[in-house]
Amino acid sequence: MSAYRLRLIRHIDEIDPAQWNAVTGDTLQKGYRWQKYKQYAQAGGWPSAWTMFITAWSDSQLAGVASAYRYPLPGPFDASWLRRLAQIVLAPSNPINFLVPPTVAPGAEAATIYPVLIQGIQRLMRQRLAPGARIVFLEQAHHGTLLSQLAQHNFFITEGIWENDLLLTWPTFEAYTLSLKSSHRNSLRKQQKKAQGDGITITTELPQETADIYALFDKVAQKNRSALLYNPQFLVHAQTILGQDHFKLLRAIHKGKTVACLMMYHDQTTAQLAAVGLDYDLSLTFNLYRILIYAAIESCIEMGLQRVKGGMSRYDIKRRIGFVSRPTQTAVYAWPSPLKKVYSFTPDSLRDTPDDDYLA
Repeated sequence: MSAYRLRLIRHIDEIDPAQWNAVTGDTLQKGYRWQKYKQYAQAGGWPSAWTMFITAWSDSQLAGVASAYRYPLPGPFDASWLRRLAQIVLAPSNPINFLVPPTVAPGAEAATIYPVLIQGIQRLMRQRLAPGARIVFLEQAHHGTLLSQLAQHNFFITEGIWENDLLLTWPTFEAYTLSLKSSHRNSLRKQQKKAQGDGITITTELPQETADIYALFDKVAQKNRSALLYNPQFLVHAQTILGQDHFKLLRAIHKGKTVACLMMYHDQTTAQLAAVGLDYDLSLTFNLYRILIYAAIESCIEMGLQRVKGGMSRYDIKRRIGFVSRPTQTAVYAWPSPLKKVYSFTPDSLRDTPDDDYLA
């Protein structure tokens, strides 16, 4: 019998921050502050999103964690009311996803604790009547032992979403721009000059009102036939839970109004580009999406960060500005078993094609 005790926890406030961080570290997306932010800022409404925490304990000591998140899946329909109807009808079939995959405390018995956490995934599926569980962004180099354990417990392992990364090896933003192809560098300067000529400025100052920011984020979600996974107070939660040392909101201002914005989270070494909001007419005219990414990279270099995680999709644009895309793996468990392949499906838009940068 395992010496570890399994416990499913509904709210992050029930876990001591120091114990959680002893397992994951106070690291981007995994650390306690990030889990608290995700739970407090998650979308409401129906079907509702929810977060739960699978934990393994040795007596009173936390030895392993996994953070589960279930949310309404995006629909393929153009009409928002049809997407909404599909989300409600299909809600019982949504899989459980993982913000933090099964993670074991440093020095603990991974071969013993991983099975406990995997048992917790299966118990949570039964408890919430979920037909599947999906763990994404796994990499052999970092999750080899976990992937082996998942395979032993009948998880289906397949190629999944590709991620974009930019390693920051330049001392200044100017040095970074000089590393780009001359055509991309000249394009950047023309875009910046055109935007500045029309009075567009970029700022990291937080706005007094956040409703227009949320509306811009929602425009992008709707155009992508999805729905925001945040509630309208997510920027307030970012300030109070993460603090400005761990997030930035970059905004493009035109005639006193925010017309594009980009949320960026970061710890002491790594930044994650997150939600994007766009006024599409102005954004297309001035290419504000790319200008904001450049501004984020400049900010990261100034902070002395080592890496920018560019998220998924838009691989062609991000490759032009120095990002390298790499494949990750997805692990899926489902009942009945044929559903594993359904839940492991990754659309072509979330997969890049290997290029010389990646193969090198």
